Amino acid sequence: MFQLWKLVLLCSLLTGTSASLLDHLLKDLNTAVNNLESVLDKGLETVDNRLEPITQELKAELGVLQETKSSQEVDQKVENVENLLSDILATAFQIVERITGLKISDISILDIEPELTSDGNGVTLRIPVTFNISLTLPLFGKIADLSAFFDLQTTVTVETDAETGVSTVVMEECTADLPNFSLTLLDSRLSLVNKIVNTLAKDLKKIVSLIVEKELCPEIQTLVEDLDVNFVNDLIAELQENQQPQDGTEEDAGDSAATDSTQGKA
Repeated sequence: MFQLWKLVLLCSLLTGTSASLLDHLLKDLNTAVNNLESVLDKGLETVDNRLEPITQELKAELGVLQETKSSQEVDQKVENVENLLSDILATAFQIVERITGLKISDISILDIEPELTSDGNGVTLRIPVTFNISLTLPLFGKIADLSAFFDLQTTVTVETDAETGVSTVVMEECTADLPNFSLTLLDSRLSLVNKIVNTLAKDLKKIVSLIVEKELCPEIQTLVEDLDVNFVNDLIAELQENQQPQDGTEEDAGDSAATDSTQGKA
């Protein structure tokens, strides 16, 4: 196990200065984060084995969702999918804790928001993710609680082979919306912690990016490819239909304004 915080504590005791503690903390955390990618690559098989039961359950939930008709049942199945995605993230973040010493907990997937793509031919699923982070030092124990937030985005379309005419569901994009990543200091016993939040946010962005790229997106891609074409087409049609009244309202409002303007001139 990588003993990140022991070196930090030793350096702080030797120097007796908060500035030195800060320097070593940031240096060792950055080193741990840089090592995370290779560790994830080596640990993928083990993580995949632990994720397999969750993934299979998630596939089953999505399969039932595609056959569900009532809105109440749909809401329940979507909530189940959100919970299972949280379980996948929690399993993946166990590696982060082991390598960096950052304890990540209370992972929550908020309401998944489907949006029509700009060309109107696909669906972008925006998946808000929140979690808490604890900074812990030996002897001192937990010294800070932080809350993090980011959006996971994936774009789903239906493509038809020109030769065979067979349609398939395709995931075109899967990314973490890191420009909207935020880190909030909830509580701390040491004023020093305030100075590391901004740097820690940068390292956490890299951690989130690695987890999404190497763990979550491959799982989501497998699930997306199992979706029924008709289910995705129906979802796109529903989003298009919901968008039309708004567009029509804007046009009506414009026509009404033009009429009022003409009447005023008369």
